[in-house]
Amino acid sequence: MSLEAVEQQPRIPLTRYRLVERVVSDCAGATVTVRLMPEDVRWEIYFHSPVGYRVFDERDLLSYWPACSGGTVFEITEGGWLSRSDFDADLTSTGFYGRVREFFVEGEDQCVSVLANEPPAISRVG
Repeated sequence: MSLEAVEQQPRIPLTRYRLVERVVSDCAGATVTVRLMPEDVRWEIYFHSPVGYRVFDERDLLSYWPACSGGTVFEITEGGWLSRSDFDADLTSTGFYGRVREFFVEGEDQCVSVLANEPPAISRVG
């Protein structure tokens, strides 16, 4: 199955290097901070009440390329984590979480897949 993705808005500008600097989660949500280099500008991608997330080196996510190239934050609409045969369907089958969607944050070294009910809030923070 091929992967299909839609870039999320607002679009984070492409730079020479994008670093997933940190992932912080608490009972309210999860924030992925992306640092653009060499400009040293940071963007926060905030997910309200995510179902879960995973962080991998970009080389371990070859199925996400080229659909997730040329941008930073995408919604995965076909393929991806939710459609993998080893995904634990028990996590989402009860209906407790409602409609679960996958979002993908691309970094040059690390990438983050987030399962959430709604798109993230994306904002420049410095």
